[in-house]
Amino acid sequence: MSFFPLTGTQGLYTQWANTFKATVAQINASGGVKGHQLKAIVCDTGISANGAIACGREAVADKAFGIVDFSESGAYEPLLQQAHIADLNDLTDPAFYNSPVSFPIFPGGAVFFAGFVGTAYHIGCTKMTLVNAFPETAAQVDAENAAIATAGKALHVTVTSPVLVPTTAVDMSSPVAQALSNKPDCIAVQSAGADTDGIIEAVHNSDPSVKLITGEGFIAPGQFASLPPALAASVVIFDTSLQETNTNVAGVNDWLQTVKTYSANPQAFNSDGATIWTSTKLLAQAASNVDVVSAQNVEAYLNGDRTFSFGVLPGVNFTKPVTPNPVGTRVFDACVIRIQYKNAKYYTVGQFYNVFNGQTCSV
Repeated sequence: MSFFPLTGTQGLYTQWANTFKATVAQINASGGVKGHQLKAIVCDTGISANGAIACGREAVADKAFGIVDFSESGAYEPLLQQAHIADLNDLTDPAFYNSPVSFPIFPGGAVFFAGFVGTAYHIGCTKMTLVNAFPETAAQVDAENAAIATAGKALHVTVTSPVLVPTTAVDMSSPVAQALSNKPDCIAVQSAGADTDGIIEAVHNSDPSVKLITGEGFIAPGQFASLPPALAASVVIFDTSLQETNTNVAGVNDWLQTVKTYSANPQAFNSDGATIWTSTKLLAQAASNVDVVSAQNVEAYLNGDRTFSFGVLPGVNFTKPVTPNPVGTRVFDACVIRIQYKNAKYYTVGQFYNVFNGQTCSV
C-alpha cells in the first residue's frame, strides 16, 4: 500500500504514485511474493491531517504489511504504530523522526537541510546562510535549524541565522540583501519555481562571488536549462540518489527499465522516483523473507541487523541510526551526492558524502 497527497498538489505526486504501481507490476510479473500477486493500492491523503488519518485507518483495516509513504503528513503514525505497520516514509514530518515503525531509506526532511552544509563544506565554503521561501510549520523549521547547526559544527562551517521569506514576497531582492549582510561565501536556496530563479538572480546581481547551493527537488532540469549560462554556472546542486544517467550501475538500469516498461505517464526519472522504486522493492523483499506475511513479521525483519541496498541509494541498516544526528532515532541515511546539469539531464559528480561528518558513503 502507498500514501500520496494526490489531491491539492496540482498533479505533482502522480508520477511517483505511478512509479509505485509500476514497481508492484514488475514484482508481480516476476512471480509476486511467495507466489501471490500484490495489490498496488494508492491512498490519497490529500493535504490535510484528516485525509492522512483516513489513509491510516484504511491501511489498518486492509491489514497492509507495509506502507510506501510520500504523504508529507504523519497524522496517521499512531495508527500505524498500534498495528505494527512499517512506514517507509520521506521524513518530511517530525512525527516520523522517532516513530518505531518509521523506516526512511534516504535523508529527507530536516536531514536534507544538513545537505546544504555538507555541500558547502565540499565546495570549500566556510560560512553559509539559508534563504528559505517554503511555508513550513514551526516544528519543521526548528528541526531543520538543528540539523543545519549540527552539520555546521561538525564540519567547521559557520551557519548564520536563516532568512525566512514571507509567503507574500514577490521580489527576492530584500531577502537576498538580508542574507548577504551576513557576508557568507555560500547561500543555500530552499524555494521552488519563480522564487528559486529570483533568489539566484538577486544573489548573482549583488555579489557573483557568492556560491549558490540548492537541492535537486528545488530546481528541475527544465528550470535549470532556462537559466542564463552565467547564473547556471553559479549554482551547485546536490541530491539523494544516483541519476538516470548512471546507466553503468545495474540498480539504476533495473529502476529505469521498471518505469519504462510498466509506468503510466507521467513517468518519474528523478531521485524521488528512485526512492519510491527502492522502498517498494524493499517491502516486497521483506515480505518474501518472513515465514508468514504480516505487518509484525515485516516490521521485525526490517529491524534485523542487515544492510539493505538496491544499488540506487546508499545502503541502510535499520539497527544503526546516523550519529551525530539531532533529528531523531529513526534516521538511517545522511548521504547526498553532487550533481550537474548537462544536455537536459543531471549527472552525478564524485561520490556520496555524509552531511554530518563529510565522510564518503558507499552504495
